[in-house]
Amino acid sequence: MVFPLLFWILLAVSLLLCALGFIRFAYFLSVGFGTAVAGQSLALAIAAVQNGSRDIGYLLFCALLVAYGIRLALFLVLRERKDKNYLNSQTTQSSKPITILVRIFVWISLGILYVFQITPLLYRGAEGASSDAFLYVGLVLSAIGFAIEIISDAQKSAAKRANPDQPAMTGLYRISRFPGYFGEILIWTGVFVSGLSVYSGWQWVIAILGYVLAVSIIIGNVKRLERRQNKAYRSLAAYKDYVAKTPVLLPLIPIYHLVKKG
Repeated sequence: MVFPLLFWILLAVSLLLCALGFIRFAYFLSVGFGTAVAGQSLALAIAAVQNGSRDIGYLLFCALLVAYGIRLALFLVLRERKDKNYLNSQTTQSSKPITILVRIFVWISLGILYVFQITPLLYRGAEGASSDAFLYVGLVLSAIGFAIEIISDAQKSAAKRANPDQPAMTGLYRISRFPGYFGEILIWTGVFVSGLSVYSGWQWVIAILGYVLAVSIIIGNVKRLERRQNKAYRSLAAYKDYVAKTPVLLPLIPIYHLVKKG
């Protein structure tokens, strides 16, 4: 299995930007993730242009992921500054001392994972493949997912301003209790789909591994937030009715819990 030079460049970029986790451990999976995705996507776009590519679909996809990564990182930093409850919850989760060896292991592991997630576009660029139906279907899926994230975050902020003591239960939250994470799944599904026409050999393994691990992390985050909401709002009748009727993650799929009630 031979990796192109650009793979190692992406890995260096990912590790550099993901290193924000050494400032605060939670950043490995949050701000560091957003900056790593944006940095890698920008590197892919620059490499494509330098190689003489003018493939609009490919460059649009790279631009979308740059915007997604920057927006995610900025959103998380601003939320941390504005929301003291969120900052306290992160501090509580990270209250136990974390050794430098654990930090290094997590840093390297996630740095590699973030490259694996972006490899569908890497492979397409390395093969010099022009835009096709798979790329545009993937681009549309990712764009829809990005839009869902932006809209759901705005709706949640508005709902919390109106009623800080209840979770968001209107707008997109009527069809999914965590629509932002549903949007996240769509984004990475789109990235994976974009490379279906170019994968070969080990490329399939790496692309599938990156996608499966990314979705697994998303589901893990949903479980954590579901537990937190169940604890915070368990006495609210409106919340009990809401969770009994609203899918926890995927709209129209009647799965209402990822964790045991109680």
